[in-house]
This record gives sequence, C-alpha cells and structure tokens, in this order.
Amino acid sequence: RRNLHDLQISLHTTEELAGRNLTPVKMESFRVAGFSDALDWRPTLFQEPIIAQKTCALCGVLYRKAVRLPCIHTLCTKCHDQCVDEGSACPVDKKPFCEDDVEQLEVPLKYILNRTVACWNAPKGCSFIGPVACLLDHYKKCDFNVVPCCLCHATVLQSDILKHFKNGCSIPQATNLPTDNPATQDLRNVTKACLKTNRAIGKISEDIMSLQSTLNRCSEDAKAEGTNKMQGPRRG
Repeated sequence: RRNLHDLQISLHTTEELAGRNLTPVKMESFRVAGFSDALDWRPTLFQEPIIAQKTCALCGVLYRKAVRLPCIHTLCTKCHDQCVDEGSACPVDKKPFCEDDVEQLEVPLKYILNRTVACWNAPKGCSFIGPVACLLDHYKKCDFNVVPCCLCHATVLQSDILKHFKNGCSIPQATNLPTDNPATQDLRNVTKACLKTNRAIGKISEDIMSLQSTLNRCSEDAKAEGTNKMQGPRRG
C-alpha cells in the first residue's frame, strides 16, 4: 500500500481555500476501505453526492475494489462473494446475474484524495471543508478536538478545558445533549450537587488548615510565656 503523503497531488490552491467555504456542512458520513491506514474505516463527512453512488449497495462502504452488476448496483468484493455463495442474485432488486456480465471496478487513491470533505470535528463546530489530502494535516492542528473533564467528565473543547475547570465546570459542553431527557437532567443535577460538595469540602479544608495554623501559633506563644514566667526576674 502506497503512503498517503507520497500520493498527495498539487492542491496548494485548494488547500488555501480549505476551511473558508461557507456552504452548510453535510453530516452524512461514509466509510472507505483499502485506501490508507489513516482513512480506512473512519466515518468521513464527504460533501459530494457522487460518493454515495460508489459505495456498496449492501454494506454502504466505499471499497477500493468493487463490482457493478448488470442491474447497475455496485457491490464491494466481500458482499459480492457472499451474493455468489447465496445464488448470484442482486441483494437490492433480487435480479440474478452472471459473472461474465459483472464489471470490475477500482477507485484510485488519487480520486479519494481529491474529494471534498468536512473535518471529523464538524459536529463540534469546526468549519473546515477541503480535500481529503488536506484533512489529516488540518486535523492534527484542529482547534475543535475535545477532551473529557477529569472532574465532571463532560466533553469539553481542549482549548476551553482550563476555563471550564477554573469556573467550576460551568462552561458548556462541546456536544449538545437532549435537555428533555429525564436521565440527562438527573445526571446534570447529580453533577452539580457533586461539584458543590467538592467546593464545600475544599473550603472546609482551607478553614481547618487556617485554624490549625492559629492553634499552633497560640501554643507557641503560650509555651514562650510559660518559659518566661518560670525563669522570672533575676535578683542581684
């Protein structure tokens, strides 16, 4: 399998325009297989309808190698083999087919690299739209990668995690949860109660430390005063 970066084509102009497209992002994702370890089996938001026409009619995956049946439906090689074992009929329209009439297809990696996609973080708010060849480099630097808060376990943008933590986990989550779900509301109530309890415990700990410091100073003062009294004034 050839390296993805070795096959990148001259896309400088396209790369400069990537992320500036104001067209609404299409959120229907497709998986590809047989092209690159970095892309295979990752749900990818392709923005061109032509991709749907090249996917397997049975499993929905765009394989590098596929077949077109006489009825015009496309199958990946794996699903095609299963159909042959089951009697050589199209799984969509049930029409029988002969192997001599099956057209072998192969999608070049260059074709995939030129396709327009949205960032994998588009559901989190990223507006990047550009060629697949630019997606990997963009994703490494994307400002919309998310992390779980170690305190409340909410999903938060990494760029907001410090602000989220310092403000008592009050910064909104990166993903929208359904507010009409009773379980979701209960979880939020429990989380808020835990946060209040943690803050109260922290305040109590600070008060205890302050009280302990005061007691230590009083104890030292009392010892010093007792020592002075025991020594008393010296007589000549």
